[in-house]
Amino acid sequence: MKPHISTGQLLREYSSKDSGALGENIANQLKSGALIDTKLVNSMMQEAICLYDQKCISDGYPRDIHQARYLSTFTNVKIIVFYLDVDENVL
Repeated sequence: MKPHISTGQLLREYSSKDSGALGENIANQLKSGALIDTKLVNSMMQEAICLYDQKCISDGYPRDIHQARYLSTFTNVKIIVFYLDVDENVL
């Protein structure tokens, strides 16, 4: 079974470990429901994916085409993205 990397979990862990301004900023953005800066998310995910030798399942990443393109710059494996578009009334 391949490792599972959750973007949300990584961000929560990072915000609780970093006691500086960056960790506090992430924590505040998470509390407000705001999207975290793409460059930060890209950097965190690149580090996490490379730890698993690029063999993992990512949850919540990429969230847009720009992140998908960035992902392809540091991986040499087949990338499969599932996009689920569900009406809010169903949720």
